[in-house]
Amino acid sequence: MRSILIAALAATFMSGSAMAADFALSETAVPAHAASSAFDWSGFYVGVTAGAGAGTIQDVANPPAAAQDLSGATYGVTVGYNAQLDGGIVLGVEGDWSAANIGKDWAGNETNQFDPYYGSDRITSLATLRGRIGFAVDRFLPYLTAGLAFGSTEHTLGCDADLVELTNGCGAQAVNGADDPGAPFETSNTGSSVGWTVGAGAEVAVTDNLSLKGEVLYGDLGQRTVELVDPFYPAA
Repeated sequence: MRSILIAALAATFMSGSAMAADFALSETAVPAHAASSAFDWSGFYVGVTAGAGAGTIQDVANPPAAAQDLSGATYGVTVGYNAQLDGGIVLGVEGDWSAANIGKDWAGNETNQFDPYYGSDRITSLATLRGRIGFAVDRFLPYLTAGLAFGSTEHTLGCDADLVELTNGCGAQAVNGADDPGAPFETSNTGSSVGWTVGAGAEVAVTDNLSLKGEVLYGDLGQRTVELVDPFYPAA
């Protein structure tokens, strides 16, 4: 997994003053000391998120292989804490987890008699643990964020002789004879990756207990070894 770009919408409920999550909606109870004209972003918060992601997966062991462009939706939960310092500086830490369906299904080239293969590459979940730094202008909080990113991926490889008019089969022709197109098969592999993420966002406290946040994150989940085996190899 090389890179991914995420934007999200979230609703959060918090203690302390208002704060938020990924494109986030936040809710908080205002402490007595915050009853002043200037809004105080300090406190804990939890919430829910929804958004979209796009990215690429590349087979680095096979440079001629085409990179797969992925896209899809995310939805999940977030939790965090903010501390507002003198001068309007806001420091925070935030974690989130999202179920994801960011992926692409692909199939063999119908004009290539040697390519009856198909498959998919998919990110099934994403999580981040990040620090935040922002500058509060009363109820408006622009900020930068960076930290760790965690992702779960699923890769599928299959072979179906019906994908092409003429074929060498699904690895079985040399075993079963020239007139046998070969048996179809499908195999998959799942795993987890760890990388990094950076991003930026802006949050607005709509009320003392509710805020709305927009956020964009860019991340890299690094490299992971994936083995998908043709069951007829090495006989064919």
